[in-house]
Amino acid sequence: MTEEAFKKAERIKENIDELEDFMFWCSGRREGRRKIPARIVVLKRKMIGGLKSKEFTISERLQQRICDCVEEELKELRKELESL
Repeated sequence: MTEEAFKKAERIKENIDELEDFMFWCSGRREGRRKIPARIVVLKRKMIGGLKSKEFTISERLQQRICDCVEEELKELRKELESL
């Protein structure tokens, strides 16, 4: 494995770890099957003069679609990592 391929594999692994962490805390699909009736998404954005944070409650249907999308991305990242 070349140094460039190794660095790419490290970036992919970091992405996988971050998404797995997201799924652990948000989806209830990892260890323990947590079930929270309403999820809140917090977005932070730099604004002039500081950081602004906004919270959003999302529906169960949208939560499911987001989790499905993240799962699909995880599968693609794992395939990409295997191909290296």
